[in-house]
Amino acid sequence: MKKLLLSVFICISFFSSVGQVGNEWIDFGADQRYVKFKIGKTGLYRIDKVTLEFALQSLSPSVNLNSIDPRTIQVFTKGVEQPIFIAGQSDGAFDSGDYIELLCEANDGWLDERLYPTAAHQTNPHYSLYSDTSTYFLTWLTDGSFSSERYIDIPYGGAAVSPMPYFWYEQIKSPNSNYHGGRNIGAGVTNTLYHGGKGWISNEFGYNGNTNRTLPNQIFNTPNALLSASAPNARLETALVGINNGAGGVNAHHVRLRYKSGITKVEFDDVLFGSYDYVRHNGSLDAQLFTNDDFTLDAYTSVVGASNETSSDYSALAYMKLQYAHDMKVTGENLSELNMIGPSSSTALHVNLLYWGSETTSYLYDKSLKRRYAISQPGSTLKTKVIAGPERSLYIQKDNTITSLSANNIEPVGTTGRFIDYSTIEKDSAFIIITNRDLSTSAAQYAAYRNSTHNGRTVVVYVDDLYDQFAYGIQLHPQAIRGFCKQAIDTWNSPPQYLLLLGKAIEESTHRKSAVNRSQVLVPTMGSPPSDNLLTMGLGTHPYAPTIATGRLAVTNNTSVTQYLNKLREAELAQNDIASEYTINKRLWQKHVLQFAGGSDSKENQDFRSYLKNYESLLEGPRFVVRSSCFQKLLVLS
Repeated sequence: MKKLLLSVFICISFFSSVGQVGNEWIDFGADQRYVKFKIGKTGLYRIDKVTLEFALQSLSPSVNLNSIDPRTIQVFTKGVEQPIFIAGQSDGAFDSGDYIELLCEANDGWLDERLYPTAAHQTNPHYSLYSDTSTYFLTWLTDGSFSSERYIDIPYGGAAVSPMPYFWYEQIKSPNSNYHGGRNIGAGVTNTLYHGGKGWISNEFGYNGNTNRTLPNQIFNTPNALLSASAPNARLETALVGINNGAGGVNAHHVRLRYKSGITKVEFDDVLFGSYDYVRHNGSLDAQLFTNDDFTLDAYTSVVGASNETSSDYSALAYMKLQYAHDMKVTGENLSELNMIGPSSSTALHVNLLYWGSETTSYLYDKSLKRRYAISQPGSTLKTKVIAGPERSLYIQKDNTITSLSANNIEPVGTTGRFIDYSTIEKDSAFIIITNRDLSTSAAQYAAYRNSTHNGRTVVVYVDDLYDQFAYGIQLHPQAIRGFCKQAIDTWNSPPQYLLLLGKAIEESTHRKSAVNRSQVLVPTMGSPPSDNLLTMGLGTHPYAPTIATGRLAVTNNTSVTQYLNKLREAELAQNDIASEYTINKRLWQKHVLQFAGGSDSKENQDFRSYLKNYESLLEGPRFVVRSSCFQKLLVLS
């Protein structure tokens, strides 16, 4: 039953950032062209002249790189222009030996935040519900201006006034072994909407009668911790999800956090939170505890000493984020890259990183302040100087591990390198078909038929294009459809009336970790249990209802679409014939109702049959006077 009931009773704002559609960063000018590349791992990436030339030749019509001043080149991701470095750009030509270099980041849950009521409700902002892959879009200005998003190179000028005493090293554990549907709203059914606790979490831990399960050890690598008396305490953020009702009330769940000291587990903090609730708890750990190269944390729930008397209390972990003060040496760590969080400082800081290794490392990247700091490298020591600023990420990577993109990694946006300006294809009270290019042949046939019945008001849109324009290139993200529909509702002269999703969908909990299942998703759905109505819910004046009447044809091939279309034509033709002579004999067929009872087990099947039996009594009563026939699923029970 969990997969089938789609209750949406909730009294808070459903989605954050409903005002954004996602394509605000795009220039739809006739001369503006885009290519894209995908990144699955955070690090430094390079694009040389040969690679970029080949990518521009794939545009239609092709573009000659010699016609582009490299100072005009822009790179976007997440809708924001990124700082880049272009070797040799000052002469206004992209010559042999010139290249683009930039720091790219793998995808996390940043866009998923829009699905939850607020950022604080998002179960795990560090793990995407859909993909680890980010998309970067490369374009160039065509108005004669230059991009301002360039790294400023800072030469190494010797030691600064103050040495950097330490850096924060961050690790995040996201034990995504289980997709949790969220709060139980009765009979084991969860709400289809996104809320705190819905998403990927650990297996449950807690107690019930004689069973008592503990969260498996979360082992953090913590080498070279700063152990001086002045070392700041480590920072720990723990996100927890209540799995059952617990003791009820605001203190329904009682989770204790422990660290491992030798063979002993020491409790250092506890967290109380409500039934089925989601909570983020911030705490600290004494810096002197980090004497080993690893640090083990776990969590458990016990009735002994609990402030909430109950016989059953189950919780799960969404994530743990640990930041500890790392000494300015990396002895034994054998690193090729390092993402460190520099402490805030009102003065410049001298970085003196010991035991980095002898492999050439040219620059430290300060992305938030758009600086590249030149590195001096005597022996295995890395020296540079960073300007004053807030606490922020600082990134270094050995030159021989920088990834050079090949021609196969870069492709045009769409089929020509242009984004589609959907404001130019609007139709009055449109009938929108969103489909996949794999179904383009049958989608065109369907659209032609609907144009004949809806006065040419059909609009066909391909979801592949929507991913790039409204979901920043994140595949299978429902924001792609939601953003497009919001733009159509808000900007077209009259809002669309109908939305047909032409193609099969699979629930996000099933396709996230399965390449086979992902390949079968032609047009994504939304929510868990999934509901296509969520794709436009709240985009209009009513927060609870879909703004566009929505339906789906869950097909995987053109043949299935054509077969359905033929049946649809026959049915609507029959309706038209009948309408011309409205008599009882012509309408008797409408007095026959078919009902179907399924279910995943015998209990669900019995429940569904009971519901349908009640409907049958209403249908066959004096108000409707119809004949009802019920077909039930045959269950083979092991």
